[in-house]
Amino acid sequence: MKLKKLIILLTFLCASISVFSQVSVDPADPIYTDISNWENLGIIHNVPPLRPYPLTLITSFLNTVMQSKYEDQAAKARAHYERIYGKSVDIGFEVTDYYKRGKNKVDATGNNGNKSKENELDIYLQAAGDIKATDYLSVGGKMNILITTGLDKNPLPQFENKKYDSVNDPTNLKIAKAFLDMNVTAGIGNENLYFQGGISRNSFGPFYEDSVALNPQAFHTGNASFVIRHNNWNYTQAMFILGATDDLGGRLSPNKFMMMHSFDFSPKNWLTVSYYENVVYGNRFDPIYMLPFVPYMVAQGIGSFNDNVQMGIAFKVKPRPGFAWLTDVFVDDLAMSDLVKLRWDTKFRFGAMTGFVYSPVDSPFTELSLNYTMITPYMYAHEQFAENGNSVGSTGVNYQNYTNNGKSMGSNLPPNSDRIAFKIKANPTTNLALSFGANMIRHSNINELLLSKAPDECIKYLALPTPPSSLKTDGSVLNHPYSVGAYHYAWNHFMFMQSPTVMYTWQAALDASYSLPMQKYGKMTFNVGYTFEFIRNNGVQNNMFPTGVYTPDQAGLDLAYKQWKASLHDDINHYFKISFKYLYGI
Repeated sequence: MKLKKLIILLTFLCASISVFSQVSVDPADPIYTDISNWENLGIIHNVPPLRPYPLTLITSFLNTVMQSKYEDQAAKARAHYERIYGKSVDIGFEVTDYYKRGKNKVDATGNNGNKSKENELDIYLQAAGDIKATDYLSVGGKMNILITTGLDKNPLPQFENKKYDSVNDPTNLKIAKAFLDMNVTAGIGNENLYFQGGISRNSFGPFYEDSVALNPQAFHTGNASFVIRHNNWNYTQAMFILGATDDLGGRLSPNKFMMMHSFDFSPKNWLTVSYYENVVYGNRFDPIYMLPFVPYMVAQGIGSFNDNVQMGIAFKVKPRPGFAWLTDVFVDDLAMSDLVKLRWDTKFRFGAMTGFVYSPVDSPFTELSLNYTMITPYMYAHEQFAENGNSVGSTGVNYQNYTNNGKSMGSNLPPNSDRIAFKIKANPTTNLALSFGANMIRHSNINELLLSKAPDECIKYLALPTPPSSLKTDGSVLNHPYSVGAYHYAWNHFMFMQSPTVMYTWQAALDASYSLPMQKYGKMTFNVGYTFEFIRNNGVQNNMFPTGVYTPDQAGLDLAYKQWKASLHDDINHYFKISFKYLYGI
């Protein structure tokens, strides 16, 4: 039976080879780095916020850059053009090994730690690419048969997600598991008016590698979008089909949706201002959210549904070519009556990013960036009400939290966190790409603050019925402040980074990728990477008050907190990655 499943996967992949060529379905494709830089340099304008783009729009950008005055950027555009249109299809394989070596529970001198090792070997059999069927129709796809030894392992740095998606119903081999990992999109239209639909990861907003609204590291979605570009504005309308789970991130279920629309306006070449809205809901399909330009806050009131509506504002300021200041603020919930009175310690849940990007010209450096991300307590978390008005907890499906397949669709940081990130990208030679990044991340478990401010609310968690941990108290996107009614203090206060215990994570990463020049026998790429990581107070992200475990009184509360506190430790981790990729164009 196992062999039969694998043969079916191989047959499906081989049958797909005649359909697809080069890759542009992935928002992490290197072309998006260059598109961002070309926009910063002022070569291209009116760039839509939702990625990936259909081939028609990408081709339009490439043609514009190839005709620009920037010779080095024109050369990059020509290289992308040849990569996309040079062959009708790329087939090949990639072998990647991830290795983690760590030492935890270290003391102040870095000694007396327990050593650990973790390894994951991934083998991809791949057919990928993009084909322009007509002047108005393009299809893109990336299909892998993935064989992995680490489906249940995590040899990656803190807060980093794996790059593959479909992990359900794998074929079990003796020492590994195999499954089909596939993304495919189709675009209809031209560069000014197009419709795109398929299954893919997505990125949204001014930061192409990260987002507080739709992160490219998040699990893939079924999606469809409609984009209008006209002179100095563009409009995006999108629908995403999601996987719903219970409040523990399990029991995967269908019929969860997110709708999004955005309006981007550039009154000057150096300024772009954007407004966007999202709504997450489920267990029904509501066409009212597909109406263009209709505010979701108004639309949800038509049917008296209490859906999860968010809104955001973003801007790009480019005071000189190559330099940009980017900001994105994504608001989940706020107490407007308190804010107008300048009372800041109130319900105010949002995620925000702001930072600077510099795109040099005629330089071995391609991009330098520095940004700050802030995710407030309970951002992305949302309760789902049962018929009696209480939260359904782990006993039912949560259609309203900001998750897909149990994972956040927004920032990869959990609520009550912030991060300063610095990155340098360089191309010293044509075929060599280098990147260096450094992060400093803080995270606190919001439940620790409730222990001192509202211990009665913590006892409510302990008093919830079994099974144990029927509601999360780990400070994650699955941890909302509601069970038998709202938790008053948690619901009505800001509380950002006020918990006594803070988890600090310092990371420094260096990656190098070298591609041998394309030959008649194909293209080979070698990649190596290393990340150093130090985590202070690891374990903050664990459940603090698991239900059904301790007595629901002050003594049980004290014991639960004491054991949570005792589990905290420091980690020193080293992460290594090495990969080899071979593609043959036919």
